[in-house]
Amino acid sequence: MIHETLADAPPAAWEGAFDQCVAPGGFLTEVDFLHRASATLIVTDLIENFEPRRVANPVLRWLTRVAGAAELRRALRWIVREQSS
Repeated sequence: MIHETLADAPPAAWEGAFDQCVAPGGFLTEVDFLHRASATLIVTDLIENFEPRRVANPVLRWLTRVAGAAELRRALRWIVREQSS
C-alpha cells in the first residue's frame, strides 16, 4: 500500500506501469490513471450528474440546477453523439 499525496508524476512504485493526470477542482482534486500494459483508463467521478426530480430537498434541487450539475446528462449525450459522428 502506498500512502502519499499524488502529483502529476506517478510515485516511483508504479512509475512505468501507470500514467496519471491530476484534475484539480473547486472542492476536490481527483486523479485519473492509465494502465499502460492493458490500455485501461481508470477515471474518478470527474462528472457528476444529478437528476433534479430525484433530489428531495428543494434548496438542494435549486443548487443542483444553479451549479449546472443537472445539465450534464444533456452535455454528455451531445459529446457521445459528436464522437460517434
